[in-house]
Amino acid sequence: MFELLLISVVLSSGYLGFILLRRYGPQQRVYGMMVLADFVLALLAFASRSSDGPNSTANTMGAIAIGAAFCLTVLPAMLRDVGRRMMTGQHLRPAKFLADFRELLQPGMGARQESELIQTILAVRDGREDEIIKVMEEQKTRSEEPAFRAAMDERIIMILLFAQRWHDAVHRYERAVSMGRRPGSPQLTVEMVRACCEDDELDSAADLVRLVRDSPLAEEPVLRTLFARGNLVFLAFMGRTGAVESMMARGGELFHMQEATRSYWMGISRMYAGDIVGARSSLQDAVERTKGEPALEKSAQRQLDRLSGDAPIRPAQASAETCELADQLTAAVSKMASNTSPEQSAGEAKRRKLPSMSGIPIREMPVTFGFAVANIAASLAVYFLYGGITDLGALVLSGANLKSATLMGEWWRIGSSMFLHAGVAHLVLNVYGLWVLGRLVEQLYGSSRTAAIYVLSGVVAGLASTTLGGTTTAVGASGAVLGLMGAALVELGVYRKNYPAHFARPLVRLLLLISVAQIAIGFFYPIVDQWGHVGGLVGGLVLGVVLSPHARIGKTLRTLTATLFMVCSAAFVAYSAYGVARSDYSETLRAYPTVEHEEQGLAVELPASWKRVGVHEYMDWGVSAQLSLRVLPESEGLDAVISKRLAIEKKEGGLQVGFDIAKASAQGDMQLPAPWRSGELEVRIDDESGVQHYRLLVFGRVVGDEIWLGSYYYPAALTDAIEPAFAQIVSSIHR
Repeated sequence: MFELLLISVVLSSGYLGFILLRRYGPQQRVYGMMVLADFVLALLAFASRSSDGPNSTANTMGAIAIGAAFCLTVLPAMLRDVGRRMMTGQHLRPAKFLADFRELLQPGMGARQESELIQTILAVRDGREDEIIKVMEEQKTRSEEPAFRAAMDERIIMILLFAQRWHDAVHRYERAVSMGRRPGSPQLTVEMVRACCEDDELDSAADLVRLVRDSPLAEEPVLRTLFARGNLVFLAFMGRTGAVESMMARGGELFHMQEATRSYWMGISRMYAGDIVGARSSLQDAVERTKGEPALEKSAQRQLDRLSGDAPIRPAQASAETCELADQLTAAVSKMASNTSPEQSAGEAKRRKLPSMSGIPIREMPVTFGFAVANIAASLAVYFLYGGITDLGALVLSGANLKSATLMGEWWRIGSSMFLHAGVAHLVLNVYGLWVLGRLVEQLYGSSRTAAIYVLSGVVAGLASTTLGGTTTAVGASGAVLGLMGAALVELGVYRKNYPAHFARPLVRLLLLISVAQIAIGFFYPIVDQWGHVGGLVGGLVLGVVLSPHARIGKTLRTLTATLFMVCSAAFVAYSAYGVARSDYSETLRAYPTVEHEEQGLAVELPASWKRVGVHEYMDWGVSAQLSLRVLPESEGLDAVISKRLAIEKKEGGLQVGFDIAKASAQGDMQLPAPWRSGELEVRIDDESGVQHYRLLVFGRVVGDEIWLGSYYYPAALTDAIEPAFAQIVSSIHR
């Protein structure tokens, strides 16, 4: 597992560092160099391990590289999500601390701007905006750099906008434009539309709307929602209630707007249309819904106070050109609403809203969140039941894909094994992969289709692993996670025309790199369930084609297919849970057909899944159980021979098998049929796959002038289930 993590760091850091230095600007160069430095460190650590074997220096370098990769890539994403949730809850100071910390981890990647934004909000909230603006003016005066002065102008205007000092913001903006320093960010332009409207400068607002409309960025999908909001604000202050309502209706360009904001803009449009009663109702609703949004609550309350009288409030005087622009925008909104069904319009709005990888509320990704919780809960259950999640015996009892048992009819193990993991690192890697890919796929396909893709890809992975080869016992969600990756590749690759190239193309390249690397790694490490990974990826590709919302089949057939697959996946999960609940491993062992093995005159009947690995040595690879038999002359008593053998095994036998600890058993010996006698040791192995608890049974009997002596290593967690089956094996030993 350590080497797999190291290879993942080499691949991800190398790719990310190259992209940062090649495609990003000088502000991101420091971060790119940090990532490439981590790539070099991970590469050196891996080369040291692969050439000379593991050593303390290589292990230390590798641990530092893995930790650095986590701090450079994974941790900042987590901090960003937490910080934005804190901002939503108005916990601004902790959010600023997290943004500052992110800037240390990822310099130049936007955290500094986010911190400055929070600082602006804090300054406005504390009434210190004039103090901050004075400092910025001094900085601007001392600088001769035009770009810096323009940036300061923009920040000052944004502070005034946050403080709702509309007239001052308009004045600053007009002064910057007159001096040839027009602040050009799309966000500021849209915000200035509102400032002009609030300041009764409707003609100026119309000029900004035209500026946005004629901009080459107007058709960029990622900015269309922002520009649509500028149109909405302008139409609301012009009193075009119907157009505002259509833009926020189901399927409209701003359908995803929050309820409080929706009520506010309906109130503004009704107020300027002369509908005083409707305006009061909408604005009061906005006030009641604005929990944690003091700026919106302040605006709504201020507008309510303006409606204290009964006289209608009309829009400010506007030129004929401004009214004509409002008419054009209204006609365009009406045409879109009349020519498009609600379902088509909703789909178009969803298409325009590009998937996001951060700040996604849980309610919009219930399947991803649910499966992540299910994976963690399954590992916690195994831990509390058996004291760990790496023990092979515990995993087999909990529903691991023991392929010999699966092929005998316990097909439910394919489903249950998807939720089990062999160690914390294994769990974290798969849950993180699920979290990243699941959120993307759930936005692309919807929740029900994502659930079907995840489960059925995992089923395909399990079937491929069971029938085509791979490890004898498998656990983990990696097949299902790779299925999500395959589905994302299909949607962003095959149906790429539905997404802007600047969004889809980099994602497809990254997903292809990860997919190829994941499959390539499996060829070098037998512990990796290669067929499971390939099966999951192929399953996701096929399911992505069939279940894509853009699949070229009829809508009815597409819906029926998605429903059928969802029902099948839910049924298989339920079947797997039922299988785990009613399974009895002792019954599984009794169901195995037996095969007689004979060598040097000593025969034994073993389950067909056991394989001969030496002279009178046999392995059950599924649970890594090992049986050895030998014939000794009776030169001393049976008890003495067993005790002597236990001493040898305790001193060196366990080490030969790979166990690092052997001590006397505290649980009592396994009961064997007379005249067999036995003694036991507890043994343990602690390697990169985790801690394994085993028991060593040394058993024997006297037959004439011979002693038939055997040793049996088996998982300690399976003791109760194995005892009756092994007693039957011992009884079958004969000449």
